[in-house]
Amino acid sequence: MVTGKNFSLAFSGNRVEGDAAQDYITSKEFSLGDDCKTLLRWTKSDGRVVVAQVTLSAITTSGGAANAKQTFSFTANFNGAPVVQDQAAQGQAAG
Repeated sequence: MVTGKNFSLAFSGNRVEGDAAQDYITSKEFSLGDDCKTLLRWTKSDGRVVVAQVTLSAITTSGGAANAKQTFSFTANFNGAPVVQDQAAQGQAAG
């Protein structure tokens, strides 16, 4: 019987200045305590939407070779179970 899980998502890519989501994560780079907590909305490729309270950690807003795009990465650690919404079912219920 599984009574608990520790779930996290790791994101990585290139830093894009002016991207609202990346700028928000970057603003949390040196935050501590409750300032690292936020709401995450993740739309999966199958249309399901995962919504969860998360704590942001391991935020990296730059790095790599001087002549290459800057790196960007962070980890979202879930604070409890997420809510998973089935977009297809919601569309049928509304129609």
